[in-house]
Amino acid sequence: MKLRPIAIAIAIPVATCSLLLAATLLTAGPLDPPTGAIAPTYKTLNEVEPRIPLSLFTTPGDADSVLRITTPGSYYLTGNLEVSASGLSAIEIAASNVTLDLSGYEIKSTTNAAVIRCSLGAATGITVRNGTVSGGQGIDLSPTSLALSQNGLVEYVTVENSSTNGIRAGLSYTINRCRVAASASDGIVVNVHSTVSNVTTSGNSGAGVLALGHATIIDSIASNNDQNGFSTDNAALISRCLASQNILDGFLVGAGSTIDACTARSNSGDGFDLSATTITGSSSYNNSTGVRAVESTISGCTFSRNSYGGECNRSTIVDCSFVTNSLRAVRVVANSELINCTATGGQTGIMVGDGCTIRGNTSSGHFSGFVTGTGIYVLGTDNVIEDNVCNDNTYGMLVEAAGNTIRRNACSGSQIMNWSIVVGNNLAPIIVATPNNVAITGNSYGGNMGSVDPAANYTY
Repeated sequence: MKLRPIAIAIAIPVATCSLLLAATLLTAGPLDPPTGAIAPTYKTLNEVEPRIPLSLFTTPGDADSVLRITTPGSYYLTGNLEVSASGLSAIEIAASNVTLDLSGYEIKSTTNAAVIRCSLGAATGITVRNGTVSGGQGIDLSPTSLALSQNGLVEYVTVENSSTNGIRAGLSYTINRCRVAASASDGIVVNVHSTVSNVTTSGNSGAGVLALGHATIIDSIASNNDQNGFSTDNAALISRCLASQNILDGFLVGAGSTIDACTARSNSGDGFDLSATTITGSSSYNNSTGVRAVESTISGCTFSRNSYGGECNRSTIVDCSFVTNSLRAVRVVANSELINCTATGGQTGIMVGDGCTIRGNTSSGHFSGFVTGTGIYVLGTDNVIEDNVCNDNTYGMLVEAAGNTIRRNACSGSQIMNWSIVVGNNLAPIIVATPNNVAITGNSYGGNMGSVDPAANYTY
């Protein structure tokens, strides 16, 4: 039988045909391209963000400024600038929403006025970036009150040898990637809700960074300043910062603040001076006192080679190390907790005041030939001293006041005596443990601790 081809008809909607035709035309390109040279279609930088060069013609100054910006916009410096007339600022900003680009140039001043200043008290949106300011009175973007100027930015700027503050700004400012050195007062001063990041302040006669409430300070360094490295008001957040070789404290921090992963090194005062602050994962060494804290929480920190490791009142200290602090590892003054910490080396280990809980700590290697060479030295009352280990000290545990509870502690290897406890304490038995006289193999051993009292203290 002879086969015949079968025709199959496929119906395509009219709308679909129209779409296919339109797509074909779009990808095909013009059939008749324009004649002549092809012109660029991109926008110039000036078209994207119109910019005005600073000059005596575009931004003429007045009686107290060389150049004066009076209208919002983006402005840029076209060369280095020097100012020597008394009372004269190099650049005055008298408007909001101004961006000033120093274009990598330097402004030098020998006058008694701010080199760059904002004269509009309630200015907003001021940005200064990318250059160097030397001498004069630095950069002052909030001259009438720190509470008025707000929402500005200073970035990639170096300020040196200011006769007052290096950079002074207002509310909700961001100071980013700046360096301030050798100011006659504080290096950087900002008002509340401001952010300071990636800055370096050094050799200033005041604080390196002075920030009012709710400041955020991250990835910054303050060194060799004549006052505190970082000084903040309440509710600051400080992270990954270094304070080194400042004349006063490394970090002086107000209530409600948080510090994480910071380092205080070789400051003449305290490494950290804290009020109602939480500090975690930080270190402090070669300071007068590693940490001085009131109503604070200290967790996972290391304090080493200070004169005094810690001085804490109404605070909680957990999982911290106090290593070779020459005079004392840590003193808990009153109503504090010291839990799971290590105190090694130096004279006194752990000194205890009133109403404290000292639990799960190890204190070793404290020698002086006197009572100061003590693992745990209790001077107050109403304390709970439990589950601690004191070994290889001049005295193991020395308790000079009544009314404490002492249980489940162990002392060993003291030069003078393991225990010295006055009358009137709630004291569990102190048992001399004896070593096992045969090797232990297998699954059981009768024990040689000498007591079945679960609260017993042991000498071993």
